[in-house]
Amino acid sequence: GNADAVADAETREPSSAASSALLASDGESSGLACNTGSIGHPSLCSRPCLYFATGQCANGESCEFCHMAHAKRSPHLNKQHREQLRDMDRARAKALILPIVRAKALAFDASEGTALAVERLAAACGVPGASRVHLSRSERSLSVALGGMNLRLLLITLQRAALHGEAAAEAAAEALLT
Repeated sequence: GNADAVADAETREPSSAASSALLASDGESSGLACNTGSIGHPSLCSRPCLYFATGQCANGESCEFCHMAHAKRSPHLNKQHREQLRDMDRARAKALILPIVRAKALAFDASEGTALAVERLAAACGVPGASRVHLSRSERSLSVALGGMNLRLLLITLQRAALHGEAAAEAAAEALLT
């Protein structure tokens, strides 16, 4: 049952034991769907495997793409939001994105380990744990769009927008992805 699926997933990916446990407990787990790319579904998994959906995935359990059902395409930032984020000061981008990362990470896994990883990321970014920023109308729109993204996409967006060259912050973000 679920215990076997969790043990099997933990054997393949020991650094993602919490993600694997969630995957096995969400009721969608099956022998065919438990693959590397599905770990952490839906918050941390990769995008869906196009070949699995047609029954033609040759990579099986080693496939890096998700074999679980996705309700819809993951939200992405539109051109206006991408430009806004690109033009934004790094500190402002971190202050905008980190509260969303914190909320999504703790909703995904409320363990002490996750809370510590989030706080390490905030500290490495120089953003205090309880920081709240006043948002302009356009920043509120961007914040809503960011809030619709899954945790994996949000962390990747944070890395691309505000963490280049900041080794400690990049490592802290990467720790949440694994």
